[in-house]
Amino acid sequence: MTAQLCFAPELLHVRPWAPEPNSRPGFDARSSYAEEFWLGVLGPSTMWFLRRIAAGFDYCPEGFDLDMSDTARSLGIGDKTGRHAPLIRAVNRTIQFGMSKLNGTADLLVRRSLPPLNRQQLSRLPNSVQARHALWVTEETDHHKVTEQQQRRACQLALSLADLGEDFAGIERQLLRWQYPGPVARQAAGWALERHRLAFGPDAATGGAPVPRTEARGA
Repeated sequence: MTAQLCFAPELLHVRPWAPEPNSRPGFDARSSYAEEFWLGVLGPSTMWFLRRIAAGFDYCPEGFDLDMSDTARSLGIGDKTGRHAPLIRAVNRTIQFGMSKLNGTADLLVRRSLPPLNRQQLSRLPNSVQARHALWVTEETDHHKVTEQQQRRACQLALSLADLGEDFAGIERQLLRWQYPGPVARQAAGWALERHRLAFGPDAATGGAPVPRTEARGA
């Protein structure tokens, strides 16, 4: 049986879970795919938790210490510590769906991206959402038709949005409004944020970033 949290530690040590070799590309927890399709499977608390972790990895790629009480309150789900506390349930759902795993009692390895829904997960969603997912699959298949010039232009626009302080979801959403295909918008948003982070570092963030593990331990 997969180990799960039974109570809330004061600090949860979060580190990225390296993808398996030859694994399929996934989706950022802040992407339109995650919001439109995974939300109905995971639920809002779990999705917001994954989004918080994704934002943390933007500025602390090697991992960080997550204050559980502060996180619960900032997500609006209270700061109870027992097994059935909302935040503990949210973390355990990420474990249940294979998006994270415990490594010890307070170390959590979290995947940097969410996989596509499988058939069973998709069947839980309303017919209208399943139809939109089928359309997304068609769009994904047609991704190869996008020209190099279109991809380059999308990346330039995404970088401009990152310079204006937009996060992944905001960049992707705006590119979709400008009629760029979903895969192009997703790839451009990820590229732009990585370039922006390398150019300006974590000090360019508009909000507070998690504390890197070395700093949190007083190094």
